Amino acid sequence: MLAPGDIFAWQHARRPGRFHFGRVVSTEANLTGIPEVHCILIYLYRAWSLDKHAIPDLRHDLLLLPPIGTNRLGWTRGYFETVARQPLTKADVLPQHCFTDGASFLDEHGRYLPGPVEPVGRYGLAGIGLIDELIGIAFD
Repeated sequence: MLAPGDIFAWQHARRPGRFHFGRVVSTEANLTGIPEVHCILIYLYRAWSLDKHAIPDLRHDLLLLPPIGTNRLGWTRGYFETVARQPLTKADVLPQHCFTDGASFLDEHGRYLPGPVEPVGRYGLAGIGLIDELIGIAFD
């Protein structure tokens, strides 16, 4: 069962041999506009290691991409592998999450914000295909 604080390793074809890392920030984010549909809020970091158990410093100022709302398919299909669980501290989490639907800015609970707060992610549920595409773009 995924939980906030879970640290996961992932690899990408553009960086063979390297393990990159991510973190589960929430399992109850609402980035769909449907109150009963929750998603998993994750951070993906620039940090990498040659050993998936040698977890580097995972700071929110070192994100590869803005926060992402996703589902469990990254784990069930083996793209993400949980390697540790550490309690989240206030220092681990951005002070404000911000997402855009193209017209408005919202937080991870679907509440409107007066304007953008960097880093700005995409409002909505991102499947593993979109996440893989975004990672590839970030690596370019």
